[in-house]
Amino acid sequence: MLTREILDAWDLIDLPSSSGTSIRNYFAAEFAEESLRPTVTRIDGDHTSTDVLRWTIPGSESKTAPTLAVIGRLGGTGVRPGKEGTVSDADGAIVATAVALKLARAQQRGEPTKGDVIVVTHICPAAPTRDHPVPGQMDSPVPIDELLRLHESPAEADALISIDTTRSHYLINHTGIAATPTLKNGVILRISPDVMKLLAEVTSEPPVALPITMQDITPLSSGLFRINSIMQPGNYFDGPVIGLASVSRHPIHGSTTGANRPENLEHAARFAVEAARRFGRGALQIHDEAEYLRFIDTYGSMAHLVGRVPDTGDRQKHTPPPASPQRLP
Repeated sequence: MLTREILDAWDLIDLPSSSGTSIRNYFAAEFAEESLRPTVTRIDGDHTSTDVLRWTIPGSESKTAPTLAVIGRLGGTGVRPGKEGTVSDADGAIVATAVALKLARAQQRGEPTKGDVIVVTHICPAAPTRDHPVPGQMDSPVPIDELLRLHESPAEADALISIDTTRSHYLINHTGIAATPTLKNGVILRISPDVMKLLAEVTSEPPVALPITMQDITPLSSGLFRINSIMQPGNYFDGPVIGLASVSRHPIHGSTTGANRPENLEHAARFAVEAARRFGRGALQIHDEAEYLRFIDTYGSMAHLVGRVPDTGDRQKHTPPPASPQRLP
């Protein structure tokens, strides 16, 4: 149970003066080991800034066991001075901070994960908003490509979980958390049975899948509609990516205050911690590599869908299957 860690993270992020430095100071007061404290990188935008927090919590078999990255994806934690308080969009930051707290405390108590765990999020209590494609949507306080490319796609990780609030639509009529199919280099693979099993065990409910489309995995520069930025780390990360979404039965705009649901936060954090434990010891398969390679061998590279150009050799090697005959109306 991560109720304590969620409350601690919430209290830190709900402050109007919340920053990367204040969160690092909190960790420094509790943990003597530098490895359990986050690094803080400030990024300045045109009108505001954000602080990127990154923890690399070493495992008992550091550098040899699989490494999982947990990304708290969001636009901002608040829209001050327009509104007081923490916004719905802050779920990713709250969960990521709680996950880092839990893993650091577990290590201090002598029970680390086997593999390293990288946790990244950012803190911006005065983020901008925009009204497209839906009213009251949170905007990125700094260029999102910079966040994704430099901070939210760690090359040393073997797999990545992107945690994001996903409530501004009628796409999924469920209150709780939901997981996406796995994305790898532009290929949307089947949803992982291990992920679904873990989701059910964490929530004690039937697992819920969040549908994603081809549009959701394209870069923001494509201009296409997308559910949100939950799958955008896959634009720069070569390994398998899954999205873990905080969802609701009724649309809630990202800039809404007072809408962060404790159960969603705790379930998402507990899912991420348990995923890190199982992934590090090889007990959680996020994707089927053989199935991915068979897809590539049959249909060719899909890397161009996420903004990357596949090797010329791949393009020459792979021949698309013959087109199906057209059916006239």
